[in-house]
Amino acid sequence: MLERELKGEFLIDSDVFLSYFKADELVKHSEKVINLILDNKIIAYVSSILYDDLVTCLLSVGVDIDSNVVMLSLIHI
Repeated sequence: MLERELKGEFLIDSDVFLSYFKADELVKHSEKVINLILDNKIIAYVSSILYDDLVTCLLSVGVDIDSNVVMLSLIHI
């Protein structure tokens, strides 16, 4: 199957980032989106709820608050 090239601006759901950080069963798909963002091929917008979702998820799996702060500082909104 051919993959189509994405370009433009997108509103990205927090699940994309959660999947990427957790390396769950959807990580292959979320990694593609993250790489498109990092390669400046797409412009990604996120909701402020992303912070809450990420902090809650990371704390629930035992990531300490200092590591949460470091991870969240990597996200530029």
